[in-house]
Amino acid sequence: MTVSLLHQPQHNRVCAHLLSYAPIRKSIQIDVIEERTKLHDVTLELNLPYPVKSAVLVPKELNCPLKMEESRFLRLTVMRLFPLSLYDR
Repeated sequence: MTVSLLHQPQHNRVCAHLLSYAPIRKSIQIDVIEERTKLHDVTLELNLPYPVKSAVLVPKELNCPLKMEESRFLRLTVMRLFPLSLYDR
């Protein structure tokens, strides 16, 4: 799984893009993604420069429980990873 963070200061948010696809080696130089992997109960731990107030699964618009520790350390558990899931605050 890979996680990419995108800071969008104009919207006052950070987006976390989660990918759960496993590449399959087809040759020495080519990896192909054929099927997505199913993930459940994935915990993200992020050290951000500011507190996070909420997390929403896009495009499902589901609120996700989160826990802020020491005012900047975010712990967020993704119950089920959909084919394309984005988290933002």
